[in-house]
This record gives sequence, C-alpha cells and structure tokens, in this order.
Amino acid sequence: MIAVSKADTRVFFWIAAEAGLRAGELAGLRLNDATPNSITVCQAVWNGKVGTPKTDSALRTIAVSPQLALLLSEQIERQKAMSSRASERVQTHVSRGIWAPYRRLQGG
Repeated sequence: MIAVSKADTRVFFWIAAEAGLRAGELAGLRLNDATPNSITVCQAVWNGKVGTPKTDSALRTIAVSPQLALLLSEQIERQKAMSSRASERVQTHVSRGIWAPYRRLQGG
C-alpha cells in the first residue's frame, strides 16, 4: 500500500505502519505533534469526539525513521500551504473510508 500511495495517503499509511498507532490516535494526530525525529500521541478521536487515548500508556512519544521524518516534513509543508491553521490534524485531507467519524468531526 505504501509503495503505490501518493503524497498525503503515503504519509498516512507510513505513520500507521511504522508507529503502530490505533485508528483514533491517527485521527487525533496534529501537525504540532510531529517533530523531525518523533510523533507524540496525546489525544485520540473516537465517535467524532476528541479525547485522551485509550489508556494512560498510550500517551507516548515515538521515534520515527529518517524516511518517515522526510514524509512528515513534506506533509506539514503541504498542509501549511493549504491552510493557515497550523494545528490541523496530519491526515486532514486523507480522511476517507474508515476515517469517516473523523471527517464528521471536521465537517467533511
């Protein structure tokens, strides 16, 4: 999936595969949760509501590979170019299919 995906979808699937985030954690991931070397999980989206992750141990910072760091950097720049809201969720315009509850939260 990652190999044939383009831009937004590629970074979305790469985060899911490499970081092992739950669906709600992926949906709750914001641009400011990503740094050049890590992703911090501090919220989740479930049934269209933003809240804390499933368990206390789910609050964590995960190191990312250089490849994912590059993809995240490119994604952040794409989203900043599209919107002035720097705190948008990383996969804002990738949220399709199983991510429909997240789209409802965003009004999409």
